[in-house]
Amino acid sequence: MKVYWYIMRSRILMTMAYRFQVISTVLCQIVILFASVFFWKAAYGLEAVQSDTTLDQMIHYTVLSNLLAVLYTTFVEQNINQNVRQGNVAVDFIKPINIMGSYFAADIGMMIGSLLFRFIPMYLISGLVFGFTLPVSFPALMLFIVSTFLGFVILWCICGIFGLFSFWVIQLGPIGGAKDYIIRFLSGSFVPIWFFPEGIQQVFNFLPFVHIYQTPISIYIGKITVLESLFPIGIQLFWAAVMVLCLTQFQKVAFRKVVVQGG
Repeated sequence: MKVYWYIMRSRILMTMAYRFQVISTVLCQIVILFASVFFWKAAYGLEAVQSDTTLDQMIHYTVLSNLLAVLYTTFVEQNINQNVRQGNVAVDFIKPINIMGSYFAADIGMMIGSLLFRFIPMYLISGLVFGFTLPVSFPALMLFIVSTFLGFVILWCICGIFGLFSFWVIQLGPIGGAKDYIIRFLSGSFVPIWFFPEGIQQVFNFLPFVHIYQTPISIYIGKITVLESLFPIGIQLFWAAVMVLCLTQFQKVAFRKVVVQGG
């Protein structure tokens, strides 16, 4: 366990070391955040949106969506692909720790670093500019934190499974970027799923993607109450367990593809 804590700590320190990257990322995300908020303000101003969601809720939703995109930092896919291409995956096999566990610890460290040096500054700026507020109650805040972590686990497992395809194709190429945009679309990061037709909503609500972004955000902005949030959090727990199981099984299959040459 100490090894995983060390990996996590090193990632946090790494985040602190690259100050220019942190500042530039925050500035770019703020620009995207402002553009997204002003888009929804214009849409509501023109009455182009027919929904029971208020403009204030939509602003909070947009801000949180951008903040979670910063917080959901995952490098497991890139790490697997890079180690497979460079042959370093053979070194990973002789380490006295679980490979995927080390990747998860590293990404948790990056997530904590993003929380401290990206999420919080953007949160404070959003509060000053858009009047961003905390959830309506303390239980809602706690459930939001739990739901956010479960959403991260689901997203991380999906990225890990996708990264394991490197054992077959060696180079994932631009498919990885396309996968990220597809996940954000299906998860309601760009446009909330409740703007979709009722039939599509019912299908999406039982898929894992919508529980990455929309479920925690809905809890935060009060779109669903504390009691109502227990059911989607239960679905999150189910999908998190399913994704962990799928990742574990797929990992075993992928590792059988490894062939090490030399003596």
